[in-house]
Amino acid sequence: MIASTSMVSIIEGILEQLTQFVICHSGKCLLATLFSLALLLSGMTFLYTDVTNESLFKADDPALLDYQRFQAQFGRDDAVVAAIHSPDIFTPEFFSKLDAYQKDLEASVPYLDLVTSLVSVTAIADQDGDLQIGDLVDQWPDKPEDYETFKESVISNPLYRNIIISNSGDETLVVIQASAFANTNSVPPNFKTTILDFHDRFRAYMEASATGNGKPVVKPPTRAQGNELDLSELPFDIANALEQASESNELEAVKPLTTYQMEMFVLAAKEVTQRHQSKGFDIRLAGGQMIDYEHKESIHADFLGLMPIIFLLVFIILYIVLGRLDMVFLPMCVVVLSLLSTFGLMGWMGAPITPVAVALPPLILTVGVGDSMHLLSLYLGQINKTEDRRQAIIYAVRRSGVAILFTTLTTAAGFLAFTIADIRSIASFGLFAAFGVIMALLLTLILIPAILCLKKDFKAGVHSTFSERWHILVKWLTGLTNLSMEHSNKAIAFIVLTLALCIPGIMKIQFSHDVLTWFADDNPLRVNVMAIDEVFEGIVPLEIIVDTGKANGIYSPQFMARLDEFQAYAESFQLGPVSTSRATSIVDTLKRIHSEINKGNPESPLSNNTNLIAQELLLFEGSGADDVEKLIDSEFSMVRITVRLSWADALHSLPAGKRLTNKAQQIFRGEATITSTGTTALISQALVGVIQSMSTSYLIAGTAITLMMLVLLRSLPLTLISMIPNVLPILCTLALMGYTGIPITLFTVLLGGIALGLVVDDTVHFMHGYCHYREQGFALEESINLAITQTGPALLFTTFSIATGFMIFTLSTNIALYYLGILLGITVIGALAADIMLVPALLKKLEQFTPAPVRNQDAY
Repeated sequence: MIASTSMVSIIEGILEQLTQFVICHSGKCLLATLFSLALLLSGMTFLYTDVTNESLFKADDPALLDYQRFQAQFGRDDAVVAAIHSPDIFTPEFFSKLDAYQKDLEASVPYLDLVTSLVSVTAIADQDGDLQIGDLVDQWPDKPEDYETFKESVISNPLYRNIIISNSGDETLVVIQASAFANTNSVPPNFKTTILDFHDRFRAYMEASATGNGKPVVKPPTRAQGNELDLSELPFDIANALEQASESNELEAVKPLTTYQMEMFVLAAKEVTQRHQSKGFDIRLAGGQMIDYEHKESIHADFLGLMPIIFLLVFIILYIVLGRLDMVFLPMCVVVLSLLSTFGLMGWMGAPITPVAVALPPLILTVGVGDSMHLLSLYLGQINKTEDRRQAIIYAVRRSGVAILFTTLTTAAGFLAFTIADIRSIASFGLFAAFGVIMALLLTLILIPAILCLKKDFKAGVHSTFSERWHILVKWLTGLTNLSMEHSNKAIAFIVLTLALCIPGIMKIQFSHDVLTWFADDNPLRVNVMAIDEVFEGIVPLEIIVDTGKANGIYSPQFMARLDEFQAYAESFQLGPVSTSRATSIVDTLKRIHSEINKGNPESPLSNNTNLIAQELLLFEGSGADDVEKLIDSEFSMVRITVRLSWADALHSLPAGKRLTNKAQQIFRGEATITSTGTTALISQALVGVIQSMSTSYLIAGTAITLMMLVLLRSLPLTLISMIPNVLPILCTLALMGYTGIPITLFTVLLGGIALGLVVDDTVHFMHGYCHYREQGFALEESINLAITQTGPALLFTTFSIATGFMIFTLSTNIALYYLGILLGITVIGALAADIMLVPALLKKLEQFTPAPVRNQDAY
């Protein structure tokens, strides 16, 4: 059954009334629209960029919550890593440079938590029967001839090997860690504790240590009656914090570092590094925070470099079609204001610009161009026949309004399907993309008629070249549709053959989440990361938290033995391309302490006495070493194990992480709970989110768009036919990805949803025109040709605009974005070809099984 005339007429009537209202109150409508836009655009002042792993997850995602709890307890696991290669590391000259570099970092880098290097790494040694726990700098040799022996002891020390110093001893790392939270003297967000817990947490920082490392003596506060604290001998800042906390018996939450603060941290680290670059002291920077910073710079470069090119190309295409600069001004206003409004809403809602948000500008630009072009092409065609400007506007809205409305709704539905994605940046993209296309619709229906009415010279001087170009394209396109109908059997055979070829390719598709592959092979950061990963045999941390659930629970010798057992397993682990170099925890420190205490008395590397383990832990905690709080909690109930994995795609690190976590659960079964978190866990979970986002969003988008097409066409056979040119090109593109090895990534997972939302526009315009003429009683071939005459050239130019807009991403430095641009361009071109070459053939086949419609006398 052809589309319901009454329903279409009702919508057309509503749109006509809206247009008449805009025409009658054009000035007021224009002012109201501009005022509303100004309010939206003011939100752009709050925009910021976030490319961290955390930005991928929704606030209540279990993986993110686990990571936040980890940071609250142990601090950040990612860092800026400075690798220094030199055959002369263990020389007085090199150590002098290293010491100067570390001190400059500590003095110059804001939001710094800890710098770990051969200067500051914890050293444990027995000196004449007195166990000393301090910084390695205290053990540097005084004489040059002692450096060789010192080198051997450092390289052989399990606390340093493949963590700070390479196995060969010719490369060392300086690990620059940012604070997890803006106020390092406060506890993390969502962590509430009593004043006594606050005292325990900071006890190690406040204890007297002048005799050990020259720090000023600070007496710990004493507990008086009623568990109150004597604050008189505390430094002012700590005393003030305790005083405020005691008033409410809870600590005020502090916020994590903002994106801007993290950027300041990275920039300062880079500036200090540049100051210390010298011959024999060549520093290469890498690490998770450097990768985030590079991605942010890439996004800025794409926005600043590619967006002007897209605007220029859209302008040129519009001028070719419309032939007048004043006419080009109207759709450009629509697309620019739609885009800026979207960014304004993002600012008001506190949504950051993420890597996938880079796809918003070409998307909104091309959708807005399509709406405007269909309206203006009908307006120009009608005003050539009549001098009545207002009637030409009403005619254009009445003839194209329903199609524009449904293309917007179907496109928005396709994008809204992304909002249920597990990946926050993808869900956010779907929401704001839908908002952008709806804004383009509203501005097309309000702004363009209002300006056309206010600027009187829009009615005159329309060049005849517009009509000439239009008729040339119509003749070419109708020739293709007629060819399709003449060979309808071949067209159907082509569809069947194409589907048969697509299935094997789709089965070959791989998923991927490897941020380094988004950079070019010769990108300095990518080169640095891979080189450091090779030398240190793995630099990606997988954090495993072992929680006994009870105070002093880690004192047990059995617990320490199990911890040692798991580390031994982890250090010999390999699964596919993923291998481990080191697994570290408090057990390494206890082994060192136990070894130094029992020199000359060989026994087990770990004590089997609970009291002795407790004493060794308290000795380590009381030493004031910087890494105490990085390894255990203040109640001695929880231990952090860091397993360093080799760099690999999340496709491979995900099963590796699961295998290691399962082994830990097996070893500690009945004694402790296991939580896997950290950068590796987040990246692995992101891959899971990409897979789930693809399966759910594609299904929901396809279902929603099919139902909306059914509402428009009111015919199941026509709806199914209309979906073939939308789905088939997407399947072909997915098959192409499978055959060529292009994976589904955080970017290319958007392909199906974006493509389905865009290509359905052409189908809606074509099918709406076809149904309109069939309702008037025209024959099949004539209805198709008339629909092409009305919409074909506009479809051609909008498709060309969309393809060009996205193919501009081939100039991006982001490889994943590069592939998204190419694949989307191919898909939308293929969809238009399917609309022109396959749909007419399918409609002709359908006519053989359905009666021709009776002419509707009420149709216009």
